Amino acid sequence: MKTAILFVIFALSMFAAKAEAGSYWINGSSCVLDPPSVTKAISTAGTIKHGSGQSGNIVLYCQIPSTLGFTPTRLLMLYSATGNTRSDFIAATINRMSLSTGGLGRLSNDTAMFNTDSSGKVVSQAKTWGVTWDPTSFIYWVRVDISRAAAGCNESPCDQVLYGIQIAN
Repeated sequence: MKTAILFVIFALSMFAAKAEAGSYWINGSSCVLDPPSVTKAISTAGTIKHGSGQSGNIVLYCQIPSTLGFTPTRLLMLYSATGNTRSDFIAATINRMSLSTGGLGRLSNDTAMFNTDSSGKVVSQAKTWGVTWDPTSFIYWVRVDISRAAAGCNESPCDQVLYGIQIAN
C-alpha cells in the first residue's frame, strides 16, 4: 500500500512539473549565425554582440523545438541596448516553414522591436505570439537582428547584446 501511495505522489509531482513548464529558453550563443554574420559577432558567456570595430547587421536563427509540450503565446527577449535609433537596434521575428510545401512566412504582422535604450542594463520585453501553434505542419524559429551602424564604436555606448530568447505560454 505504501508503495502505491508513493507511486501516486511521484506520478502527480511529475505531472505538476510538466504542467508548470510553460516556457523554453534559448541563450544567445545557442542560436545559429548566418554566414555573413560570423566575422562580425562575438560570443561571451552565452551572449551575442558585435565584435570590436565591427558594424552592420548580425542575423541569428533560434530554433523552436516542435516538442515544447505547451502552446506558445509569447516571445520574450532578454537583452541590453545602449542605442535606440534606426541604425542601432535589436529586433526579432517569429517565422515558420511548411513541412508539406516548404513555404516560408513570418507569423506576426510586424517585427518585435526590442530597441528601447536600457542604458546598458539587462531588460526583458515581451511580444504576443498571436498565431496558431501547429508543430505537425510547420517548423518554427526566431530570427534576431542585431544592428550597429558605427564601425568605430566599441563596447558602450553603442552595444546591443542578446542574452536569450524565451518562448512562453
